[in-house]
Amino acid sequence: RQRADAVYRFSDDYFRDLLAAPWCTAWAAETEGAAVAVACFLATAAPVAHYHLGGADAAGLDANAQYLLFETAFDHFAAAGARWLHLGGGRTPAPDDTLWQFKRRFSDVHARFCIGGLIHDPAAYRSLGGSRGGQFLGYRSPSLS
Repeated sequence: RQRADAVYRFSDDYFRDLLAAPWCTAWAAETEGAAVAVACFLATAAPVAHYHLGGADAAGLDANAQYLLFETAFDHFAAAGARWLHLGGGRTPAPDDTLWQFKRRFSDVHARFCIGGLIHDPAAYRSLGGSRGGQFLGYRSPSLS
């Protein structure tokens, strides 16, 4: 729907490894037994959890299913001791970016964000788990291992 470049498409192996990780929590919203929206969050310890990725099909968008998934995450991570759920920014720095407009509805607490893709110190980047394939970010690699 967003006509994303292929570099932003994750492999089945990526999703399998991600969902098996103990620091990953994901939910799906269903209508009549079919998933219409999903959201994936990452958390290791309070006080911060992080929204990683999600999406919805046309039925999920019509039903505002992403809002239900975020409310589920807010309740879940608050009960686990998280004070903050970092949602990230938008696809662009533009104030009318639709992803940013969606995320900012959840709170009046906002921080500046930057979108970037330059690796200034490749050796340090790799030592921190950065991509072996030269892609930014490391999680865009074919596998998490």
